[in-house]
Amino acid sequence: MKPQTQEQVSGTFCALVIICIIAVMMAISTMQVHAQTTKRYWERHMYIPGKSKPTFTPTGKDPEGLFYTILNDSTNWIYANGDWKIDTIKNKLAKGDKGDKGDTGPQGPPGASTGSLPSVIDPDNYGAIHQDKTFAQIGKDQAYINQKYPGIGATVNDPVDWAAWQMAVNDATNGKKLFMAWGDFWIRDKKITKPKYGRLLKMITTSYLNVTGSDGSYVLGCEKPTDNSDANQMVDNCVQIDGLEIGNRLGQINRVGIDFGPTYNSVYRSVKCYSLAKAIHLKFQLNTEVSNCTAENCISGWITDMGDWPGASNSNSQSNHSSFRHCRFNGASNSDVAFGIYACSGWGVWDCIVEGHGCKIGIDWDSKGSTVVKGLTVFNTHQEVITGCTVAFIQLRMQGGVAVIDFCYGQYACYMVSATAINGTYPYVEVSHTQYWVPNASDLKFFKNDGCNWALNYNDNLLINAQNATEKFAGKVPAYCLAPVGQCGGNTVTVNIIPR
Repeated sequence: MKPQTQEQVSGTFCALVIICIIAVMMAISTMQVHAQTTKRYWERHMYIPGKSKPTFTPTGKDPEGLFYTILNDSTNWIYANGDWKIDTIKNKLAKGDKGDKGDTGPQGPPGASTGSLPSVIDPDNYGAIHQDKTFAQIGKDQAYINQKYPGIGATVNDPVDWAAWQMAVNDATNGKKLFMAWGDFWIRDKKITKPKYGRLLKMITTSYLNVTGSDGSYVLGCEKPTDNSDANQMVDNCVQIDGLEIGNRLGQINRVGIDFGPTYNSVYRSVKCYSLAKAIHLKFQLNTEVSNCTAENCISGWITDMGDWPGASNSNSQSNHSSFRHCRFNGASNSDVAFGIYACSGWGVWDCIVEGHGCKIGIDWDSKGSTVVKGLTVFNTHQEVITGCTVAFIQLRMQGGVAVIDFCYGQYACYMVSATAINGTYPYVEVSHTQYWVPNASDLKFFKNDGCNWALNYNDNLLINAQNATEKFAGKVPAYCLAPVGQCGGNTVTVNIIPR
């Protein structure tokens, strides 16, 4: 054989390189196509698209990390181009394959059955249709409902979206999974109920729940404790909700947006409620944060309260040591209370706004006669209701204790604070650093008093002469006191003015 010239060797080498590149590209293309067609992980209870809509049984995962699903006939299928077809590349049983066990994550606690759930729970995967329709209206019978939505009591006359949300909330709570949802859903007059002893529900959503009803029930919440012993078991629960909207776009209805009962360290962030009787009602929710929330056209906004079940009292089921921060109440002409704090101590209202067309009371704090409810803070909160708050911006009914009100602002005429002492005690009310306030229109007073002690410190535009402080009060006018703090007696007021 003749030896090849240098040009022939170079040509042969180039040809081999081209052949190798083509082979590699074809292999990559095949892998990409397979990965694209198997990128969705389908499970039981999920809504299955496509014309054939096959029924699924236990799920598996192949050694290469691509999810697939096993049908009753033990065939692996993939979803592509709007329908299902047999996966010819991975058409084998997952059952018995070495190394498959454990791919779905760590084992749950004894009795739990969460291994088949994805890391993120979405109502769309439970058949949500984002329409105001019942099962009957989409042609589904009771047998279908019993199979797809077991254990929630759904019937053909119930909205499909509600059933999907209820199933998703159950699985997210029991399976300790993240709940995520987006878009509009129609719940009508139904309740979405969290499992009673589920320790954590974490929900991140941009959803709007369209609701109806007139029975005063919650839209999203939990079954009430049977007694206070039961409540003390539930109080270890925790709820974290971010971004949810609840309301009725046609007008006010008698529903409560959120009411989960006993929890600890719960967080409600950027929750918006429209045209409800109450936006959020907290009962025995300790160390709770409600932040950046909005209530529009509601009768009442955010209520923090003691329990309302057998055995609950003003000393054993309070929602203590919690806060409202950066919240907005935009009242209707018939609105009642923006922030209600009842039998709860250690509460704070920080950087909030009360505005709109009407509101009787901006912040209503009532100790309910409790001897252990002693503290409230209101800071940098504005009153901008165009009619003014018809009772007062802040109403206090206290049996001893301290209320600190600092850096507030009032644009329309009303009492800034109306305070009442209960059972002959002398609560202490400190009002400091008020930026601006318009006095009550009928008597031109800033405060209304019944038996409390007051300190007015460095309030701009309220007082120019300290000796005129008593002129700012309606009701039981406190005596002006020049003595050191602690020597003034009851029903008195001390004053520090801004040096001019």
